[in-house]
Amino acid sequence: GKLDIAVLSIIHMIHHHGDSSKCVYLAPSHARVDEIIKNLSDRLTAYHVEVKPQSEDHTINGQIVVTTAEDWNVLTLHSGFRSCARSLKLFIIDELDFNNQRFGPIIESILARTVRENVTTKECNIRLVGLSATLPIDYNDIAAFLRVNPDEGLFYYDRSCTYIPLSQECNEVSEVKTYETANSVCNEN
Repeated sequence: GKLDIAVLSIIHMIHHHGDSSKCVYLAPSHARVDEIIKNLSDRLTAYHVEVKPQSEDHTINGQIVVTTAEDWNVLTLHSGFRSCARSLKLFIIDELDFNNQRFGPIIESILARTVRENVTTKECNIRLVGLSATLPIDYNDIAAFLRVNPDEGLFYYDRSCTYIPLSQECNEVSEVKTYETANSVCNEN
């Protein structure tokens, strides 16, 4: 689901802004960067889009740059960021989680700089897409922080939007025979 939304957002960017537009995809971890690059490359081959990791010399190579919050934070603190921000039209944050103790403050500062750039620079118009399988805080608070008009630019999908209804069930597993109990609970129909 999250990758589908990312792909549709990228196609929308290409359609509206052309081949010179750029997208940044913030992956949740270094381990996921290569996987996301492969998935996006495979799914966007018909669009002849170059999907690359952020280079070590802090330049943006490729139309879609997949990186982590830590690496993007270093790049955006460089003085040359303003020039690349003009071609940046889409910013995707995978696992938007401000409560994450390690990356929450980094993501928050990146988004604050991006929003400020959007507001202060007339030629800079970056679309922000935040993805989260489990959003631990109110999505309206995030929309307010990002200065999103809730009536026009905020889309929130919960389990009521799925074709197959999802259900949750909590089971307690005691310390005695933990493996066997957990295995039987997970394999129940």
